[in-house]
Amino acid sequence: MRNFRSAGLVVVAILWAAGVAHGQLASGPDPVQGDDKIVPKEPMVPRLPGRVEYNVFFFHDFGPDWERSTKWRAGARAGSQKVEVVSISMDASTETSRIATKWSDGKIYTDWVYKGTQASPRSNDKGFYVVGTGADGQDVGFSELGWLNASNFRGVAKFGEAMVFVFRESIGIERGERKAKRERKVTQEPGDQVEPAAEEDLVAYQTTERVAYLDVKTQLPILSNDGQVIRLYTILPAPTERLMPPPEMMEMLKNRYEVIQDRVALPGTPGG
Repeated sequence: MRNFRSAGLVVVAILWAAGVAHGQLASGPDPVQGDDKIVPKEPMVPRLPGRVEYNVFFFHDFGPDWERSTKWRAGARAGSQKVEVVSISMDASTETSRIATKWSDGKIYTDWVYKGTQASPRSNDKGFYVVGTGADGQDVGFSELGWLNASNFRGVAKFGEAMVFVFRESIGIERGERKAKRERKVTQEPGDQVEPAAEEDLVAYQTTERVAYLDVKTQLPILSNDGQVIRLYTILPAPTERLMPPPEMMEMLKNRYEVIQDRVALPGTPGG
C-alpha cells in the first residue's frame, strides 16, 4: 500500500533528481510592464477537470529574499519530519482521490478519498482506518489558496519562463512558543510566601506576507508561500484510467458509504 500506484512516482523521481526539490529554479518574479489590462477571472483558482494529477513540492527552509533565491530546501532537521512531496490524483467520475505523501525520512503514505470518506492503511499494513470525512475528490486540491481574491491581486509578472498572476497579502503567523515565568503570592500575611515560578506557554506571532503565483493561461497555481512553507506545483498529464481505491479498501469504504446513506434516509433525519 505504501507506494505510488501511478506514473506520479516516476515524475517525482525525475524532478527530484533534476534538483527541483532544492529550488533550482529561475529567480523571480520580474514585473511585466504594460499588462495592467490582464486580470484573472473568477473564480481565481478554476475548478479542476474531471481527471487530474499533480504534485506539490514543499520547501521549509528559505530566507526573506526567497523570491530572488534559488536555494530553497526541504529543510528537515535531524529528528524532525517534514512533508517533501504530495502527489494527488482525482477522478470525478468515480468520486475518488488518491493522496500520496512523501516524508523527509523517505517513507510514502497513501490515503484514499471515496465519496467524501478518507481512509489510510494501518501502520502494520493490516487493515485500514478512517482518517475523516471531508470534501469529495473535486475539492481536495488547492484549499490553501482560498484567500485569493481581486483585492490582493498585484499584477502580472514573469516567473522563469511562465507569465503569472501575482497575489500578496499581509498576515500574522505563529513563530513557535516561548516560556514565561510568573510568580504568585500564596498568603497576604507578613513574610508572604511566594509560590515557585510557574511556566506558561505564550505563542509568539510575527507579521509576514503570503504570496501566490497563478499561470496566466490556465490560472492553475505554480507557486504559493504562506509564510511558513513554499509550495511548488507541477500539473501532470491527466490520467487515462479510472481511479479506484484498492479492492480491499474499496469494500470498507463502500460499506461505510452505504451505512451513512442509510442513516440519512431514516425518517426524521435530513434527507429522510
